[in-house]
Amino acid sequence: MAGAGGRRGADTFVSRGRYGDYLQSLLRDEVSAPSRAGRFLLEADEAVALQRTGERFRVALSVGRSFEADAVVLALGLLPPAPPPGATAEVLAHPAYVADPWRLDPDTAPEGDVLLLGSGLTMVDVALSLAGDRRRLTALSRHGLVSRSHGPTATAPPPEGALATPRAALRTLRTQAEKVGWRAAVDSIRPLTADIWRSWSIAQRRRFLRHARPWWDVHRHRMAPVIAARLSGLVVSAELEVLAGRLESVDTAGEGFAIRYRPRGERQAASRRFAAVVNCTGPRGDPEAVSSGLIADLRARAPCGAIPWVWASTWTTTCG
Repeated sequence: MAGAGGRRGADTFVSRGRYGDYLQSLLRDEVSAPSRAGRFLLEADEAVALQRTGERFRVALSVGRSFEADAVVLALGLLPPAPPPGATAEVLAHPAYVADPWRLDPDTAPEGDVLLLGSGLTMVDVALSLAGDRRRLTALSRHGLVSRSHGPTATAPPPEGALATPRAALRTLRTQAEKVGWRAAVDSIRPLTADIWRSWSIAQRRRFLRHARPWWDVHRHRMAPVIAARLSGLVVSAELEVLAGRLESVDTAGEGFAIRYRPRGERQAASRRFAAVVNCTGPRGDPEAVSSGLIADLRARAPCGAIPWVWASTWTTTCG
């Protein structure tokens, strides 16, 4: 959720940075607890390969060392954003291309027209940090959808109706929203979402991800009201423009970039130039697109890329 920096109140959410500090404090307390002495160790390295050896597992680290374990849990967090489609190596190495928006310094970011790829909560945070007289911001995503604002809600019971397919779940959720409001309806299925997802077939999951996920995301992952108001102010003042379209290419042009995109619903591509491009598309959700590291190694070792001895609640494979 998009927070409000250091401010807190009834209409704000805790910022991502503050929440990260909270999680780090819990980890420090756990590591330093006397009862955990010798039982919980932190290894400052990267696991790059994992191989089953009999009943155990061998974990290879990037520095060349390895160790064995009786069980392994993949707690990898979120995969990094995918590079923009059509972006060359020259674009990805350009100092005005920002692959990691959380490392962006607003004080040193280029001025002028800035393209934000994506229109989710990451874009919201970046837009609010970059907004000012020296910059004009453009957010581009396939559907041009922006997260909705949170608001007062009452607790609602789980919906009554079929959830066995994405289409049935959508009908049930719409009926629930008519009764209790859309915010309460979405919140009412939060305890059920993992079970619903696991009950769908791979084909059903793919249909949901392809057609319905953008609308689910903007209703499920909301902005604090104060943040929504600030973002709306940027749009009204023309400091931020949100475009719906498919990015086709990104090329370097002088000190900046030339991009081609196809506006949603149109056949002809449009061209724009920007002084900087910030990748705000959020974490990558497809492990099959990862070309290096531990995930790639696991897929390479297993038949047809499947990982039969790893349980992953949200990942699917194409193994036929």
